[in-house]
This record gives sequence, C-alpha cells and structure tokens, in this order.
Amino acid sequence: MTTFRRAAVVSVSLAAITFLAAACAPSADVQEKPTTDPAGAGCDVGESALGAAAASKVVTDERGGYCHLEVDLTQVEFTPLEDVRAGTWASETGITWSDEAPALDAEAIEMSQRMSAEWVVGDFLDGPAIELSADDYSAWIESTDLIGEDWRAGYLSEWNDNGSTGGLTVTPFTTPLVRDDAARVSQIALSPSSTSVLDVEGRTFVETCYDVTAVYHGEGEATFDFSGKACSTFPHDGTTMNRVLEGTHGGFTVTDESGTVIAEEQDS
Repeated sequence: MTTFRRAAVVSVSLAAITFLAAACAPSADVQEKPTTDPAGAGCDVGESALGAAAASKVVTDERGGYCHLEVDLTQVEFTPLEDVRAGTWASETGITWSDEAPALDAEAIEMSQRMSAEWVVGDFLDGPAIELSADDYSAWIESTDLIGEDWRAGYLSEWNDNGSTGGLTVTPFTTPLVRDDAARVSQIALSPSSTSVLDVEGRTFVETCYDVTAVYHGEGEATFDFSGKACSTFPHDGTTMNRVLEGTHGGFTVTDESGTVIAEEQDS
C-alpha cells in the first residue's frame, strides 16, 4: 500500500500491549531538555552494542534520564541508485511505475535516504513518544511538528479508533524501559528495502523503506526483540528535502524473552 492514500489509513490489528507491567509513562508535556554538551555526554552506554546508532544526549523525564540515540550513518546501507524506482501517483489509479530515471539527482536521493534513516532511529525507534500513555500519545500526535498537517487528523483518528500508529512510531510501551542514563534500545540494524521517487499531483516525494531489527531494554534484565519495516515519505521542493513526514507505513512485531508476541502492527 502506498502512503499516498489520503483516506483513513487502512485498519490494522494491534495485539495486546500488556508488556508485563502497568503504564508508567511520562506526561505529554515533558520535553527533551536542550543540551549543548558533546554528543553522548552523560550517556551510560557501550557504543559497540548500539549497532547502527550512536549516543546523542541524556533526556530527562519524570522517571529519570535515558540516553537518546541518533543514527550512525556509517553503519547504514542505502538503496543503490540504479534500484531507485520512479512513479506517478493519482487518486484514481494509485502508483504507475515508470522505466525512466527518477526526476531527482543522486545527491538528492541520498539525502532523502539519510533523512529517513535519521527518522527511523531518532523518532520511530527511540523517539519521545514511545513510552507515552494512550491519552498522551493522542496529545503528542496533535502537537508534534514532525507530521505534515495533511496527515495529522488521519493519524489521530487511526490511533483513537484502532490503536494503530500507522507506522509513525513503535507502539507506546506500557512497561517501563530503562533509565539511569542507559539506552532504551540497542543492536539496531537497518537494511534498505526500497526507495521510490514519486510525482504526486505535481509535487515530488521520496519514500524510503528499511527493514529494521533492534532490542529494547526494560527495567531490570528484561529485553524485547523488535523486527519490522519502517517507511517514511518526505517532500522535495526541487532544492531541498523538507523534514516533515507526508505519510508513513510499515509494521512490526515485539516479542518477549520467551519468544511470545506481545505487540504487533501489520503493514499498513
């Protein structure tokens, strides 16, 4: 399914999200603290365990501090230019793929893939929303500047009606993840799935999809394996990319240490 279906996002099933404990999430009005410290300052992490990520800064909320991560682009492969698809989207027909070369040059396409990888790690896997309560998650959707205005109402409706993130973030955890300035997620791996340059009613967009694996860390020794696909679409105005999401989709599965599926979303 393309992200350019502007009707309501296709309904997806959401497994029970009882992550073994009651919700213990920060309020929606808790913001990441500004910092001028060097990258990773204060983080208590082993960089070698993070995979395709690096320590960024300690973020403090009502439960303490955790090490927020950013992507390590040296550990991420991109879709080769010769495999980047070009297509045109119309409301009546969806995407029509073309054999012609994409309208953007190699530098712009690579920039979009970098931006997508940054979003996958910093916002999708380890963003400020992943531990919010259901109500606070709604408030975050309403206020975040990450989502394009054309999409905000659709994400909010899908969350409130169906409990689906629509691929925007990992479903909010209802078990506390680690603090003590440690990283909530590690062993991150991104593998390029596809990149497409799309003409949508005269506007140019780049959609990049990554297959993703990671491990989340709960309080104590609890770990949760994550696997899924994360696709993001960013607009290009002919000169620069705009880091406001014009649609996402994807799916994921989270399993506990016994291999039991404890949360999932189907590819939307």
